[in-house]
Amino acid sequence: QWLKETMHYGLVCSVVESHKSIGRTGEFEDACTKTFLKLNRAQLIIRLPCEMTIQLKELKAVEGHSKRPSSPVFRTAKSTLFSRLVTLRWDQTGRATTAARYVHLVFPTRSDATAFKRVMGDVQRFGIASVLAGRSAQESVAEPTEWQIERAREHFATTIRGRPLRARLLRIIFPCVEDGQAEALSLANDEHSSRPEAVHEAIAVGPSLDESEEMHIRWADVLAGRSPHELSADELRPLIDAGMPLRYRHALWSKWVGERYLKSVEELHTQSLPDVSRQIELDIPRTHPTWMQDEQKAVLRRVLNAYSVCNPDVGYCQGMNFLAMVFLLLGFSESMILAGLVYIIEDVLPGCHARGLEGYLRDAAVLDALVHHRLPAVHLQLEALDVQMLVLGVDHFVSLMAGKWPLASVVRLWDFVLSEGSRGVFASFLALIELYFPMPGSMSGITFQGVDDAADAVDAFRVACMTGATLEMDKIVAASRRWLTVLPQSLIDKLREDILAEDESLSPSAERSGTAL
Repeated sequence: QWLKETMHYGLVCSVVESHKSIGRTGEFEDACTKTFLKLNRAQLIIRLPCEMTIQLKELKAVEGHSKRPSSPVFRTAKSTLFSRLVTLRWDQTGRATTAARYVHLVFPTRSDATAFKRVMGDVQRFGIASVLAGRSAQESVAEPTEWQIERAREHFATTIRGRPLRARLLRIIFPCVEDGQAEALSLANDEHSSRPEAVHEAIAVGPSLDESEEMHIRWADVLAGRSPHELSADELRPLIDAGMPLRYRHALWSKWVGERYLKSVEELHTQSLPDVSRQIELDIPRTHPTWMQDEQKAVLRRVLNAYSVCNPDVGYCQGMNFLAMVFLLLGFSESMILAGLVYIIEDVLPGCHARGLEGYLRDAAVLDALVHHRLPAVHLQLEALDVQMLVLGVDHFVSLMAGKWPLASVVRLWDFVLSEGSRGVFASFLALIELYFPMPGSMSGITFQGVDDAADAVDAFRVACMTGATLEMDKIVAASRRWLTVLPQSLIDKLREDILAEDESLSPSAERSGTAL
């Protein structure tokens, strides 16, 4: 599968210009140029810094490294880099001479380097046709492969251990900072990118819902006098996907949330810790203030304080205010708002609001493996632009878009997610990636000179998602439903376990600053 994917889409890595002088004060990264590898049945082509073609029949060695190479350019390289370093050696044959050539390649992760070494070593020994003949068709592989999971696990381990990256992510998700820290705010913060006009207009009109006469007739015809609780799953799915009237949303959301979560807000909200209450007070005015009256803000305050008492290990974090807001604006009771909050935080998004963010970091790694497996062309562009999945998915996995989209779009997404559970979150995000991640031009001709940076790519994706949610929510829901067919909950659970599994081959001194050169 790795070979088929690389031949079809190519591969991102960096070339070490080993003869380049970086001086006394230079860094190893100064000698590295990001490049794009393209492989066919006869050649390996390296696009940058200048196009280099290696005939596979001339390939002599594919070498890994356990220690620092002798070239002076490596003197400032971190020791953790060498597990990601591969050297290719080949004999370039001219008309009258044969010259020994080599190139050093640095891959984004150790897993990428390992896969490259293993497969290219097989190609060198047995020939590319033999290797392809021994691989099953890509379409027959139902789950991410071992090397894709290992790669995602490596990203997860690096993020968990990398304090600077983790601290930056905390600022992305919890942008409650002092004035002097404004520049550290998130890529995911609305203040750093303008909303499209259609989205701005939809939000400005307030928390309205789209309920046409046709929608009510469609539900009435299927119900035929029955309660929504009596409908089978097969009857419900097409109704949910086409839109749900509020009266049935009250009945079905309460059913999906479950009565086991019902607790008394009145008894709990006065028991919250002072620090938690202060943070909640800061966030109440930031929770779509034009949408809520003073009485609703008071309810929001009580519910958030009550939840912090229900789950003291989590307490309160930003994002929860928008989750509770959706239930509140739809007219649910205080106890049901609290029940909905418990269900989403503990069942649908387990661990994503924990103080250490381990649950969200884990799910971002699961997403990385799924995108790598199911959307390899998108994954290649993410690598090319240095876009990290944990930044791209933060709005979806922390607040289920409640703070970003118009309410009419948010509730359509929530109809889908609450009915399907945790896998619905993954399916809907993969639908957004498939539909809206920017992919200009042909991937086979990708270059890195002047390419948009990660911030631009993330902002473009967010704007496209907001516009799509406002104008074509039916399309998003339909795509989410298609993704659901290849995402059983058992697969999500397995990938979560695989990501959290101990990888003894990862050094305790794993690179602290992320994997991108």
